[in-house]
Amino acid sequence: ATITVGVVDAISPTGRKHRGVASNYLKKRSVGDLVWVRTKSVGLSFRPPPPNSPAIMVCAGTGLAPFVGFLEDMAAGAAGGSGTSHLFFGCRRPER
Repeated sequence: ATITVGVVDAISPTGRKHRGVASNYLKKRSVGDLVWVRTKSVGLSFRPPPPNSPAIMVCAGTGLAPFVGFLEDMAAGAAGGSGTSHLFFGCRRPER
């Protein structure tokens, strides 16, 4: 399996240092290392769109990774949707 993670390691506008525990742990791993994880079902909180429905997705602070798997499932027909998809994302800082 593969995983895509954005490492949290930055100074906030107030000067506070933010370091993500999980993302920095994963940053220190090497290719081939075993990482134990636990997954939790989201239950019915997320429902894929009906077949042939368009999908509008917005990356608002969650990053792009959660949408990659969803788009792959849609392309394979597993998520139910096969309509037009639009993905919007941006950066917190204009200079990036």
